[in-house]
Amino acid sequence: MSVRNERGFLVTPTSLPYDRMQPEDLVQMSFGGTYEGPRRPSSEWRVHRDILAARPDVDCVLHCHCVYATTLAVHHHDIASFHDMTTVAA
Repeated sequence: MSVRNERGFLVTPTSLPYDRMQPEDLVQMSFGGTYEGPRRPSSEWRVHRDILAARPDVDCVLHCHCVYATTLAVHHHDIASFHDMTTVAA
């Protein structure tokens, strides 16, 4: 998870279970890649930075590694479109 702020963006830290995470654990990052605080940023901070940099109209990026989607991906299976609108977007 990341959210844009006046100093760049906040991103979740690496190697900290979500159920133990507190607001103060979020890592302040600049768009140049530097960060502040005792925790290191998520290893995927660049994805968040690139989306936020490319889309000034977007203030938050959420992505996850859903167990079922990950299972299909590692077995090289597609996720079929389940709604007409997802077919149009694909």
